[in-house]
Amino acid sequence: MKKKSKLIPPTEKEEVAINTGIDADPDTWEATKKEFSLMRPAAEVLPEVVENYRNNRGRYPKDNPW
Repeated sequence: MKKKSKLIPPTEKEEVAINTGIDADPDTWEATKKEFSLMRPAAEVLPEVVENYRNNRGRYPKDNPW
């Protein structure tokens, strides 16, 4: 049984405002086909980081939260 999402989708007006803000941000852009073709999986680029993440997932022990 799927749980119903409690998220309320934005209205059309809110969606326009969100997209206008995104378009105005110089630090964001839509990736081109060439940029996508140059992307590689994280496990290929940084295997030690991915391995560390996979080995340390889950909750910390209660006696050592950090």
